[in-house]
Amino acid sequence: MNLKGWLRGIHHTISPAHVQGYRDEFCYRFNNRYSKKPAWESLVTLMLIHVPVIAKNLYEGNESANPNCF
Repeated sequence: MNLKGWLRGIHHTISPAHVQGYRDEFCYRFNNRYSKKPAWESLVTLMLIHVPVIAKNLYEGNESANPNCF
């Protein structure tokens, strides 16, 4: 219910092709809502430890593109 409310309030409509991306963003925001770390610091930390993803894999829908997706 929280996800649906967030989508309606922020994005209004979504593309079915990008549903997983919206879910990932919501999960990140929800899990870090009480974090004392500034958002910028958290983002930079995640960028430094994450394995790079090739753009071609993202557009082909390759499951190995992002192994952290649920």
